[in-house]
Amino acid sequence: MAIENVAELSRVLAKRERLGQVFARHAYGMRAWVDLFSARVPSIADPEAKALVAQLVADNARHMMLFRERAIAHGVDPDAYDPPPEGEWVALDCETTGLDVRRDQIISIGAVRIAGNRLLTSQRLELLVRSERALKADSVRVHRLRESDVAQGLDPAEAMRLLLEFVGSRPLVGYFLEFDVAMLNHEIWPLLGVRLPQPKIEVSALYYDFKNRQLPAHERGGTIDLRFATMMNDLELPLRDAHDALNDAVMAGLAFVKLRRLLALR
Repeated sequence: MAIENVAELSRVLAKRERLGQVFARHAYGMRAWVDLFSARVPSIADPEAKALVAQLVADNARHMMLFRERAIAHGVDPDAYDPPPEGEWVALDCETTGLDVRRDQIISIGAVRIAGNRLLTSQRLELLVRSERALKADSVRVHRLRESDVAQGLDPAEAMRLLLEFVGSRPLVGYFLEFDVAMLNHEIWPLLGVRLPQPKIEVSALYYDFKNRQLPAHERGGTIDLRFATMMNDLELPLRDAHDALNDAVMAGLAFVKLRRLLALR
């Protein structure tokens, strides 16, 4: 299989501290898996199933130790990765120069923390990001950000550093989050050699599940209107000015909090 980004990958792999951080993150993930499934082995009644799960636990424990050893070899404490605080998330949104992940760039980022059933608007992040691409007229109309505004923004690398510090290891929440994460990964990969590892929660998917459950069994699985305004109105949540990164993050966070309650999610 051909690798498309050989030069970029080589630059990333050349920095040992980046690899060490990756190994530490994977060591944590393997340890969490081992802890979870090893606790279940005693409750498995079927001997063959018990033996299979025990073997899987042993295999993953061995991989955990390999990742730990590689992290240490690259000068990184394998226990340095911090697990996400329980019951906390970060709602996130990005505004961009366009919709082409490869060519367009981020011009603003909005993020707000969520703890339990509370949106912590006092714990928010709002960043303007300097772009090398000229802003299109349509983009200026949509985002209400002029080139002179964006020119005062942060260097993309500095913006990514501040965002990663703000998010930590908390799961990400957003509306059509896949695009925002792809845009962020386009900036983060050259810096760290990894993509955002946090769990991602798509608000529109939660809303689809909520609406789908309300339908008779024979009508489930069909098309549901997932437009943002439709969802917010149906959930009786306030609509703020759209295409503003912080506003969109706040609205996605409000929808997430309400849908968690309606779906009885932990």
